[in-house]
Amino acid sequence: MLKAFLGTSANLDKIAEKIEHLNKLHAMEDNYFSKHFGNTYFLLENARKIGAIREEIENIAEIEEEKNTLICSLLYAVDKVANTVGHYDAFRKDLDMIQSVKLLTPDIDYSNNATNEIYKEDANILIRKISCDVLYIDPPYNSRQYSDAYHLLENLAEWKKPEVVGVAKKMDRSHIKSSYCLKNVWGVFIDFLEGIGIIRKKFNLNQNYI
Repeated sequence: MLKAFLGTSANLDKIAEKIEHLNKLHAMEDNYFSKHFGNTYFLLENARKIGAIREEIENIAEIEEEKNTLICSLLYAVDKVANTVGHYDAFRKDLDMIQSVKLLTPDIDYSNNATNEIYKEDANILIRKISCDVLYIDPPYNSRQYSDAYHLLENLAEWKKPEVVGVAKKMDRSHIKSSYCLKNVWGVFIDFLEGIGIIRKKFNLNQNYI
């Protein structure tokens, strides 16, 4: 999503054409997505179409920018028809999200994106490689892992079709667990602050502040 909205120059006319094509897909047979998430997180019909759309994106996206934008559109559409309360830690027992999944063309203004840089990296490592005038940080603030609540969207975005387990149908998330949600968070956060030049002694920081 960040690459879609903050990146540069995907051709929105071509995106609109491909989204129209994706919306017209008819999926009558089960696929990876419907087998695992149909009649739980989604109406079976929607789950079949979501899986078919995600597979078709792999076939029709000609460049990375297109693929990013099409997946972004799909993720927004999926969340609107999900049988959840806003996250994917569990699904509701009553399957009442019955509207059809429909992709929309994102409304993106590329005019201010020319100098943007987008990274996907451990923040404690990245902070030592880049510089900035203003830094806004929003780390996790409790012990709940984001990957436990949004595993389904991660699964759909990556589309590696991993094995899923349990009632909530979660895949292996060990590679995306955050140290900011663990007991050693103080040391991790101090390391980050030191990475941006804020020295522990300067503010007399100690564990009593947490």
